[in-house]
Amino acid sequence: MPVRGFQYLTGAVLMAFTGGCYSPSAVEAWQSSLERYVTEQGHGDVNVLRRSDRPPSESDFGLIGAATAGFPFIAPRRTDANGVLLGHRLIDDRGWFVYLVGMVEYRGWFVNWPLDEPRVTEIRLIAVSAHEGDFTWVTDEPDAVALDRYCVPQRERWSRSS
Repeated sequence: MPVRGFQYLTGAVLMAFTGGCYSPSAVEAWQSSLERYVTEQGHGDVNVLRRSDRPPSESDFGLIGAATAGFPFIAPRRTDANGVLLGHRLIDDRGWFVYLVGMVEYRGWFVNWPLDEPRVTEIRLIAVSAHEGDFTWVTDEPDAVALDRYCVPQRERWSRSS
């Protein structure tokens, strides 16, 4: 009997560390964070995303630690999501906010000691509209060509600056 209890306990611990629970993707976490911001800061009005003091290209919405993986202290991995507002458009009598969202992955060796340089893992367009508290999302698929178009020149600049 004690052996079986130990087996169950070991299985439960392994499931907890290997993803036995659902963890939202970085995109889903970013979307939830934006919805929470609109609900709490804008009292449900999506126009809170507009910033009259800055042009749309300087308005961003980011989420640090949108997704995490690995063990907390050894080999942690964190993905941050950063959305840059491209603009606001009225489509079919609804206001849409269009973001260019990039996911940046950080991998560590021990706690926050970096194992390698942060890297952009995906770039995609995401649009959001809200009406009477209901959010509507339009999300395109990650674009590998756009990712390369962004990352190759960035890597060249980073390597020259070192």
